[in-house]
Amino acid sequence: MSKLIPKFKGKVENGKLILERPQIFNLYLGGLENKVVEVIVQKQVKSRSDKMNRYYWAFLHVLEQETGDDANNLHEYFKRVLLPPQIIEVFGKEIKLPATTTKLSQYEFTNYISKIERLTGIKSPDPDEFYSL
Repeated sequence: MSKLIPKFKGKVENGKLILERPQIFNLYLGGLENKVVEVIVQKQVKSRSDKMNRYYWAFLHVLEQETGDDANNLHEYFKRVLLPPQIIEVFGKEIKLPATTTKLSQYEFTNYISKIERLTGIKSPDPDEFYSL
């Protein structure tokens, strides 16, 4: 089971961590009073961009024309087949949430599109041509 773990962004300046939203961070910390915590600091990974999302939906519309399946249905299908679901706990019970593409890194998103190409046998549009439009 995975837990939804909040992420707090900031940057390091002169060896000190400067948080983007320190009030929310402090509020969260208040809920952990007298608890042992684990702190992980890592360089931020870029998530997929809006530009990449537009490219993906253009590819889904190509697939829609080729297969006759609705682009929205294809999107839901690929998420469920190619991405792992998220398991969370609510009211003491585990539930499975469908995967989402919005949290994929740029690298993961590129691999996701490649998996769709392999699964369907249909090549995605040339990114250079698509982005030059």
